[in-house]
Amino acid sequence: MESTQDLGRVVGANAKRIRTAHGVTMEEMSSASRGVGVRWTVQRVAGLEKGTRVPTVATLIELALVLARVTDTEVTLGDLVAHDGYLHLTDALRVSGEATERVFRGGPVAFAPADFAPDFSSHESEWTETDWVRSVGYADREQMGQELGIDPNDIQQVWQLVDLATSLDQRTAKNLGVDLVQLAALSLRLWGRSISDERTARAQERGVEGVNALGNVTKELVAELRQEAQR
Repeated sequence: MESTQDLGRVVGANAKRIRTAHGVTMEEMSSASRGVGVRWTVQRVAGLEKGTRVPTVATLIELALVLARVTDTEVTLGDLVAHDGYLHLTDALRVSGEATERVFRGGPVAFAPADFAPDFSSHESEWTETDWVRSVGYADREQMGQELGIDPNDIQQVWQLVDLATSLDQRTAKNLGVDLVQLAALSLRLWGRSISDERTARAQERGVEGVNALGNVTKELVAELRQEAQR
């Protein structure tokens, strides 16, 4: 994974990539901006693409609107922050581009320790359970346990499941409309392990393999999770 890049420079590079891929000039960007009420000059467009300033959320929305208008394509906030490396969001917060993009595409604002840049995650490794509980939106372990329907003593296991979440976990959480913390709690309540581990175990027990067979097991597990979530 690449080194940490400033958010402004990543957004600027993505904006330029989208613009040039459609053969659009900065003059056309400037002209199109008037259609969404921002009236950018060519110099302003150039400044955004250079990424010399950290863009506000409002600027990101304006930029996505202008790019969508001038390229006649759909442009999301996730497209603007996409980066195969870490993003320097603040002096104290450096998070992977994948995790940041997930948030900007509507995912929960909840990061696992593995989402942080190495120099930041080394600091995060010193977190206590209370620190982590608060970082994912709960006041304390008792509230978290009550809302997730788990014993507060199982919170460490939930933390581990979130930290080790796979692409299957992420897809399943999106499918169910829950975040990774909620998915981890549901999985723990049902099977005492993640959906990834449960799928592997069931496939081995049944002696099945192959994409189609695993897909059927996955559908079965997702149905069980959905039922558990509705209890």
